[in-house]
Amino acid sequence: MKAVGCASLAWILDTSPARAISIAEDAFEVKIPLMGSLLSIRWILNGIEKSKESIRLLNQSILDEAQSIGEHWNNILSDYDTESEAMRLAKICDSGKSAWPSEDFASVLDIADKWYRRSQGTLDVALGAMTALRRKRSPVHPNDWVYAKMQCGWNLVDWEPCRRGFRFAVVGVRFDFGAIGKGLVADKVYEMLLSKGVDCCIVNFSGNMRIGRAPPGTEGWPLSIDFLKKQDDAEATVCQQDRFHDCGIATSGDSWQRFVDASSESFKDRTSHILDPRTKNGITMRQSSTIVCTTAVDSDAAATATCVHHVRDLAGWLQRLSDWDPRCRWLTQSYDNDELVIRSNFSERIR
Repeated sequence: MKAVGCASLAWILDTSPARAISIAEDAFEVKIPLMGSLLSIRWILNGIEKSKESIRLLNQSILDEAQSIGEHWNNILSDYDTESEAMRLAKICDSGKSAWPSEDFASVLDIADKWYRRSQGTLDVALGAMTALRRKRSPVHPNDWVYAKMQCGWNLVDWEPCRRGFRFAVVGVRFDFGAIGKGLVADKVYEMLLSKGVDCCIVNFSGNMRIGRAPPGTEGWPLSIDFLKKQDDAEATVCQQDRFHDCGIATSGDSWQRFVDASSESFKDRTSHILDPRTKNGITMRQSSTIVCTTAVDSDAAATATCVHHVRDLAGWLQRLSDWDPRCRWLTQSYDNDELVIRSNFSERIR
């Protein structure tokens, strides 16, 4: 599965209905359509002595529980489903009342608050009013952009972690958990695998990965990162190849999703889906960031924050990432006057 600017698994997933597929002795793979993306899981039962029937039952339980985990968090975090917990509680806050989330939703708000402060405001989950407007398939009235900007920003969310409640400073604030949601689901599926004694595994949710123990006889799971393309129709080539284990990894960038915003001069004039929380507009610089942290959700959040720091203080931010987590690895790419600039602390194996 190749994705420009994205960490990608070194195998090809088939397109059959969700089921555990035997790909080698004691090695299995499943893929599940979820949240408009693909959740794929690969695991190895090396050293686990089980009968064929018990293996079949284990694989089926992995499939069923992974599906259930994905649906559970989608029902909480979705900004597409008007009946999700995030959308329902936002409507309560529109009336001026406080909302009281479930403990699962509250744990996500804790993560959002932590990363807002850690990232110096570059990771902001309260930009949903703007992201919803950008998804419209018809031209947007200029006044609508103005109103949406007034409804954006974590500073408008009064989150009370001790009381586990929140309210909005203005009507119309909405959440968009795109920068942490898939990483969170990858972590939850990984935890489920560990509970079943399966630690030699990799969970990949649309490029947001949680990686377990290395396959037997290897240094880790093989992944590749492509060079950032200058143009959408350019051919992808490999920038970095490496093996990873016991970590999370995620890539954010503008290679796949671009939308109109308030700065667009026409409906075809599009910027990155990643918004700069200061301007509430999409980033115009062509860039991508791949981040390795301990968990997938931290990698997911850090990758998005790094993309925004491309137009702020990238060098200072990367140093702060390393200070926060000495295990953190990063590879950033951007175009400066048509020249590809790469910054990395991965290894000397970068080409």
